[in-house]
Amino acid sequence: MSYRAIHRRPGTWVWAPVEFGGCGAGGGRSGFGGDGGGEDPGDSSGGEDWRERLLGVPVPALELSFALEGMVSLAALARRWRLAVFFHHGDSGRARCWAEHEDLLASLGCMPVSVTGQSAEAQLRFAAADLFGFMLLADPDFELAAALDLPTATVQGERAYEPLTLLVQRERITDVLRPVDPREELTWALERLRESRGMDAS
Repeated sequence: MSYRAIHRRPGTWVWAPVEFGGCGAGGGRSGFGGDGGGEDPGDSSGGEDWRERLLGVPVPALELSFALEGMVSLAALARRWRLAVFFHHGDSGRARCWAEHEDLLASLGCMPVSVTGQSAEAQLRFAAADLFGFMLLADPDFELAAALDLPTATVQGERAYEPLTLLVQRERITDVLRPVDPREELTWALERLRESRGMDAS
């Protein structure tokens, strides 16, 4: 089940369940068609501030739980792949969109990585429901939030990551998407990855 923020009080989101309407980002501007992905549509401020704050910052060598199978470091992954790291709170709609475009992302040398503040057990149940093939990392202690000063909020009485997407290359953050519009998220990522690939080839 996915959620959309329908009202925001200071430090707290009130989220309501919504149905997911599918997605498509074959490279055109249509991007997603969808569920709102848990993004608060009224929170449109601060995007450039987050980008300026995080651009060029190295990803910390923290190890996070990977579906009870062990510990994984984003820094270690970023030595081998470009990463698209999307933060969410059990948002199956956004996760399915990334999963549906894994082959296209792989052709650009990019691996999607999901991060939530939920437990590894919750992540395992989440992965099993849709058979996601990419990394779903659990950060219940919000270590990445502390290391990078990432935004969090209270969702249904629990601390959660606010929607945010980071592109990572050579262990450093190369782009930031916030606020997240799920209808445009994949298109944004593909455009940035293609631009970056072109610069690497030149």
